[in-house]
Amino acid sequence: MKYKLIISDYDGTMAPSGAKCTLDKETINAIKSYEDRGGKFVICTGRPYCSIKRLKENYTLKGAVATLQGAYICDIQSGTIILEQGLDKNTALEVLEKFKAEKDATPIVFIGENFYTERRDDIVAVYENADCVDAVLVNSLEELIKNAKVVGKIVLLIKPDDTRIAKIHEKYSKLSTEKVLYNYAVNYGYEAINPRFSKKEAVEFLIDYYGLTNSEVMTVGDSDNDIPLLSGAWHGVCVGDGKERLKKIAKEITVPVKDQPIKVLIEKYSKKG
Repeated sequence: MKYKLIISDYDGTMAPSGAKCTLDKETINAIKSYEDRGGKFVICTGRPYCSIKRLKENYTLKGAVATLQGAYICDIQSGTIILEQGLDKNTALEVLEKFKAEKDATPIVFIGENFYTERRDDIVAVYENADCVDAVLVNSLEELIKNAKVVGKIVLLIKPDDTRIAKIHEKYSKLSTEKVLYNYAVNYGYEAINPRFSKKEAVEFLIDYYGLTNSEVMTVGDSDNDIPLLSGAWHGVCVGDGKERLKKIAKEITVPVKDQPIKVLIEKYSKKG
């Protein structure tokens, strides 16, 4: 087996964006066959754990799963937390203040396996529908943050709009620091994360966790927020209809998401022994 660990993004990579926690049967069978032969398969996504947990319920997945861009890693069978990191409280409060000042937008805060909001409006409903989860309502996000051990990430939700999300990114990307990174993968959510705990750091952690080397690992993604996922000495793969920026750093470009890239890659490298 050429690669003993495969780490894959979910939306746009394992399934079309907005797939609502579903996977095709052929991909699931390929993953299970890979695991039966001793391979480790990990989903690494910006989604919260409460969303990806639905995949466990639907497909009996096992092993580790990395959510919130890698800040929250746990065992999907037992729910045991393996790693929990994120924004420090002061930085999180500063981000929240900025996001709350945006008009016609709603900030949500991710802590642990859930996400929280002060109101369940139409904008939040878009996110809930996309991730197949319900937000937890609180009176004050500020108080929630003050009482939290760590904040996984904060997302500013808007009505789906390619033009507006691009303008938001133009504004906030300039404000990124060593404590907070602003980025987005979908046109209805703009996120703030700790750059020290991105998908790249998740891969490095998992390599050590499983006792492997870079040459034994393959990562797969599709979007700009997967640049950290592919930015390492391991074998980084971009799906065929992925973003051009990601393709430029990928070591391999595979088939589009509709053609089951994870299944294709597992079968390709299984043949190589």
